[in-house]
Parts: sequence; structure tokens; C-alpha cells
Amino acid sequence: MTATGQKRKYVDISRFDERGAMNYVSAIFNESVRIVTSGTIPPDIELLAANLNSGEAHLPFSSKKNLAEVLTALQRAKFFFADEPAGWPPAAVFQQLREESLVSGKVLTVCWKRQDEPIFGEA
Repeated sequence: MTATGQKRKYVDISRFDERGAMNYVSAIFNESVRIVTSGTIPPDIELLAANLNSGEAHLPFSSKKNLAEVLTALQRAKFFFADEPAGWPPAAVFQQLREESLVSGKVLTVCWKRQDEPIFGEA
């Protein structure tokens, strides 16, 4: 089980690029969303990034509504959202915003059993 109460399941590997790389939302801070990028970043997401480094980027937001817009863009770009059994991971933040009708639909989730052993699901 995850913080969002979802059971884990495996996902179609076609969601990865040719090297097996994936992009995911790793954390949501007070004013930015951190994404980890081991694959190609879609141009519309790259435009949102204020700080783009090798392997990660920060996407700023200024309000709850703006956060919902950023997360919706990441959802549409098929980014995975980190989900853990405890705490307030990005998948749980998305679920809270969905309950407040600020976002809709499901997101792909990821957590790790061990390094290089991701477990995928939906929330």
C-alpha cells in the first residue's frame, strides 16, 4: 500500500524511452516542484523550469491554483509521481488537489523497493 492507499502494479514499459529512462516528480516544496529527469524532457515542461540541471529541474509555482496547473502539465506529459507508504509524497499532494477539484484524473506512480527496482501504480 502507498500513502494514497493504492496497491502497486506494474506498468507498460513503453512509457520509458529507448534507454529505459523515466521522468518523475520527486518532491513538492513550498514554492517549487522538483522533477528527476533521466529521459528527454518534453518542451512544454522545459519551459516551466526555472532551474534546469543535469538530472533534475525545479518548476516554480506561486499559488495552489498554479501548483495544480504545473502538476496537470506533468500528468499530461506522463511523468510518474513519487508515492511512498508514509509522509506527503507528490502522488498524495495530487490526490488532495483532486479532492479539492483543482486537478482531475489519475497519475502514474512510482516508489522503490530497492535501488534500480521501481514499483509502479496509479493514484
